[in-house]
Amino acid sequence: MIFIQICKLLISLLLPTLAGNVVLDNFSYFTTKTIIQQWLTAFSLGIVVFTSIWFFMGICGFPIDLFSGTLICLFIWSFAKITKKILSKKNATISVKKREKYAYIFILIITLIYFIFLVIFSLSKPVPSAPGIGVWGYKAKVLFHEESITSSLFDSKVPSYTHPSYPFGYPLLLAWNYLWMGKCNDHLIKLIPVIFTIAIFLQFYLFCREQKVSSSLSLWFPLMFCGSYIYVFTAGRLYAEPFFIFCVLQGTVFILEYLEDADPKKNILLFLGVMLLGASAWIKNEGLVFFCISIFYFFLMGKKIENKRRFYFSLVFIVLFTSLLFVFPWLIFRFLQKIRIYDFDKTLFLAKESFENIDVLYECLNTVFKNMFLKIKGNNAVWYFLLFSFLFFKKQSSGSKWLLVTLLSYCFCLTFIYIFSIRSLDWHLRAMQRTFLLPEILAWLYILKKMPKVIPDRT
Repeated sequence: MIFIQICKLLISLLLPTLAGNVVLDNFSYFTTKTIIQQWLTAFSLGIVVFTSIWFFMGICGFPIDLFSGTLICLFIWSFAKITKKILSKKNATISVKKREKYAYIFILIITLIYFIFLVIFSLSKPVPSAPGIGVWGYKAKVLFHEESITSSLFDSKVPSYTHPSYPFGYPLLLAWNYLWMGKCNDHLIKLIPVIFTIAIFLQFYLFCREQKVSSSLSLWFPLMFCGSYIYVFTAGRLYAEPFFIFCVLQGTVFILEYLEDADPKKNILLFLGVMLLGASAWIKNEGLVFFCISIFYFFLMGKKIENKRRFYFSLVFIVLFTSLLFVFPWLIFRFLQKIRIYDFDKTLFLAKESFENIDVLYECLNTVFKNMFLKIKGNNAVWYFLLFSFLFFKKQSSGSKWLLVTLLSYCFCLTFIYIFSIRSLDWHLRAMQRTFLLPEILAWLYILKKMPKVIPDRT
């Protein structure tokens, strides 16, 4: 019985992925990439487009059920097939080395043990945390039973801990998984963050290899991130962070690759990169902050690109398309439904007490500094490497500059917003550990972008 449930769960993820893969077949650029990169991109692209279209159907009155979800996957697949260009396509190949170093084999074994542990840890008990079941699981279960986006998800009677203001990208994905399993299985549903963890690991590994990092270290860096205590804690409790981090990570990787030479042939990378960053706003509210900051600095980077007019025209079109698909519908829907953000009160900006409480910023920054540099719990090495690479490697590409200013601005904005929150300081200091998982992996990207020659590929 459990095996059948697992098969249904995997099918629920496979259908959007297959649809996303057919969409990618329209772009010849991905024929030069490895099959792993193509399927990873199809995984994220298929899911975010699928959940977005499903949301549109839901607010238009269509039922949120298994039939409508399957119909959307078939629609995406059929539409991509119809619009597919007749192009000669070369098969992507993966070169497999016959001999690997002992270090690579050793780290590979550790990696396999880690994922076995993560699966066992996730399946050992049902969803144990309030955010996992109260925020994301609650919405998914309502969607599963009601088969529609009903007002019971965000009316005044809904408890504040369910966070009605949180986007629907992740709950719709979970509801889709529930529909395929035929019931709300709180054990097996925890495999979803594990699957996203595998996707994060593979995407990070491929980025390291593209930066000419040795195969053993290309395994070690993702393992350091995914193996940290706070990440394992998050991935094992149905949090949205793995889904959120994967979309931002993949979008950032695509934009960094585009900024290497801004070749018009790489416009598909610009499109997918911006779209995935915009899709992060459809998963978590923090995604909207990151999307706005990253696009703002991306516009500034356009001054150094040769064909500025074409770049800005393409970027404006892509940003508008992404906003219309992922950002504006949810913001307008939240405004029309009068859904307020429980953690944040705009009146605090005007309150005299808020300016008196700016001293809280010192305590926030002090705690962040200790978590980043002094405490052993967590993945502290990345911040030392970041400081080292910034101080001693002066030469920076356009991509690394964009990534650094986006990373620092995002961290500053999150810390600043916490001052004007109605939540207690202790609550936010605990939440910061999860929130700073995204800056952590982006810091690794910056380091690897600036220091590839220090850790060359010798395999």
